[in-house]
Amino acid sequence: MSNKVVIKFDRKGLLKCDACGHIAEEKCEVSYDHVGEKCPKCGAVWCTKEDVDAMISIFDEMDEINAILGEKFGVEPESVKWSADAMRFKLDSSKLRKS
Repeated sequence: MSNKVVIKFDRKGLLKCDACGHIAEEKCEVSYDHVGEKCPKCGAVWCTKEDVDAMISIFDEMDEINAILGEKFGVEPESVKWSADAMRFKLDSSKLRKS
């Protein structure tokens, strides 16, 4: 399995309150430990189990994309700072299977 990536990411995110729109100042690890935490601005719950489920699902999909496309089209993770940089790869259609 390749360590190359087409999407570079960490499993962190910024909490955002659905009620008032407040955004946390620092990223935190996406974890069920944050479920039920309250927004410091308005006091509404800003992290639900559904929020964490959705983010974990997205991260799992990105892992799958890297596993499938990383070998042929990816870059070494250390060579990029952001996922947008990693995604700037040239797709060589000659390497794609024809149906």
